[in-house]
Amino acid sequence: MNIKGGNNTDKAIFSFKDIVRVFSSFSVSPAKAMGKQNGELSFWSFVLPALTYIFFAVQLVLDRFSFVPTMSGIKALLTVFISLIVSCVMGLVSAGLLYSVLNLKAIKSEFQSVLFCSNFSYIIPLLISFVGLWVRLVFNVPTTITFGISALLFVLIPYGRLVKELLKKEILWYVFVLAANGILTVLAVNLILFSVN
Repeated sequence: MNIKGGNNTDKAIFSFKDIVRVFSSFSVSPAKAMGKQNGELSFWSFVLPALTYIFFAVQLVLDRFSFVPTMSGIKALLTVFISLIVSCVMGLVSAGLLYSVLNLKAIKSEFQSVLFCSNFSYIIPLLISFVGLWVRLVFNVPTTITFGISALLFVLIPYGRLVKELLKKEILWYVFVLAANGILTVLAVNLILFSVN
């Protein structure tokens, strides 16, 4: 099996309808993004995890401001900045883990293509985080756990589908990659949670 990426720049996505269609397809099966990198899609593949983590951090900060009146604005900005850094690291580590296993099993792949597909696992979690932030701002109810943490853990579903499609019948490696990514996601969430204390 050979997994190749590419720069398919001959067809750019311009209309909102096209963006919704492509993102809907990638959200269900991130492996469909394989080989479809172009400037616009590559940009979105890095923005998706960043916004998901930032929306989670903003929900966390707003919840903390409600319960801890001594929390400073600098600490709030630091939490959002830490979540941005964590999103970059998680994107690289998740893709790196899958890329390493693919190479170990002699499935040729390009890291850029695996990273591109892996980051598209954040489409639905981004929507969940956005809805959570909207609910927090409109109804003034705590949403960190209900929407924020749930969204970050939901990443494992499309990521798991990506791993399954790329590894095919390698069930033990599938379980290993998904479990390792789950543990890393929980550690990332804890790092952000502890950054506000």
